[in-house]
Amino acid sequence: MVRSATYRTSKYAAKLVGDVQKNRIDAQRDSMIEQVTNRFAEITAAEEAAKALLVGWGISTMYVPFYLSFARQCYSIT
Repeated sequence: MVRSATYRTSKYAAKLVGDVQKNRIDAQRDSMIEQVTNRFAEITAAEEAAKALLVGWGISTMYVPFYLSFARQCYSIT
């Protein structure tokens, strides 16, 4: 059975309620933001490099999102 986005969102929100989770996230917030900022910069660089190759090869812009998705998948397994 496929669950709706609303159901998933409400279940996720319920998991985040509570002092224990809040305290844990508050304690690690700065480190988490630093890590994700670095990761976003790496992903952006990988996407820009992939897009430069695609443009150089003359790939139609209609197909670029699919190739970028593949590039992100390749990045995620490295």
